[in-house]
Amino acid sequence: MSLEFQDQFNLAEAGEAIWGPKQTAPDRLTYVTSPVFGDRDRAMRNRLLPGDIDPATGDARSELSGIMHAIEGRERWFRFPTLIEEWTSLDEWALIWQQHMGAGEPSIAMYMRQSALGFRLADEQDNVNYWVSDEILMGDWYDLVVGVLFSTDPEVGWIEVWLDGEQQTLENGETRMYGQTARDYEFQNYDKLGLYTEPLDPADERVVLHGMYLVGETRPDVMGGIPDTNIGFNLVEQHEPWITPDLQTYLMAIGSMFWEVELYSEDTEEFEGWTILLDVDRAPEEALPYLAQYVGERIPDNISEAAKREWIEDAPNQQRGTLGSIVAAARRYLIGERLVTVIERDGGVDKLSVVTYTEQTPDSGLVAAELETVVPADITLTYTVTPGQTWTQLDSIKVDWAEVIADYGSWADVTADTPEGTYG
Repeated sequence: MSLEFQDQFNLAEAGEAIWGPKQTAPDRLTYVTSPVFGDRDRAMRNRLLPGDIDPATGDARSELSGIMHAIEGRERWFRFPTLIEEWTSLDEWALIWQQHMGAGEPSIAMYMRQSALGFRLADEQDNVNYWVSDEILMGDWYDLVVGVLFSTDPEVGWIEVWLDGEQQTLENGETRMYGQTARDYEFQNYDKLGLYTEPLDPADERVVLHGMYLVGETRPDVMGGIPDTNIGFNLVEQHEPWITPDLQTYLMAIGSMFWEVELYSEDTEEFEGWTILLDVDRAPEEALPYLAQYVGERIPDNISEAAKREWIEDAPNQQRGTLGSIVAAARRYLIGERLVTVIERDGGVDKLSVVTYTEQTPDSGLVAAELETVVPADITLTYTVTPGQTWTQLDSIKVDWAEVIADYGSWADVTADTPEGTYG
């Protein structure tokens, strides 16, 4: 764990020194000593008025730009406490934080809502909303934390959002939402923080303050790097007669070494301690490889969290050679409906054919390799990928052409259908 980047805005020109050149209308990006977030003594103030244009881009901007964090397969957490000082109209769109991977719309960005004053985390390239906040108040600080696993694979990349220390429910009804969080433009990655909006109408004004900008590998990194633990609190209590701010930080740091132990071992109102490690639905993602050992499995790293849990539940090594294990093995690396057709005794008692479908099979090599782990050695396996039902499959289940015409409206319907023996 580590804090990868921080800007606490303590130096007036720190933005240019550690970010890059400012993109702002003249005199619209400043640093203030009041109001500030928490115990900070400075904040960045981004203000835009009608007619304000950044000379470099020709847009209405007051932003810092230039740090690179969005890289395929990387998990990063971003913290940017935000205060809306002035917001006279909801008519124009506006962004306050962006993760860019290439030109055009950002891969992920924090927008301001237009129906009511609030935040909206979205991917406008794919027209996906991840999170929409409740209405917020001008003049109040909101501690925004966004966790991202950057991936071009929508089943691997994910988003989490925390607001004022509370994990938020996202637009899918859960606390983590999967999606394509990265694009194939690694050479143009960069962060942006500040205010970017379409040109304002006369008499409009927008002012946003940011208390700091922290980037880390985990959420505790950006929340101060020292997670709260009962051990830490107990140490502080025992040293109460001698406590100082520095000593308290030191004692909490000692306690933080045991935060995972506390997470796994403490009783809750519903469950006894340690049972979290043996429950496939409750175990943290990092504990799933440990849990998989109990069913004789080794989980690959390049699949989603949901797929890892499904892998443990399927326990294919305990069913090796069965029809169920063959179907489960083939489906692991499919997408969409994940349909698998199995034809047993296809040309002989020791021959087996497995078919998956083109649009659902991004990597047939992975599927073939997984099938080899569950099909018995004395069985000859034939694995193929096809756009849909084949003529041989159709001929084996239809009596004559009249039956085909009766069941299908077109040849496209024939090829799009899946034959008997298909599992999904």
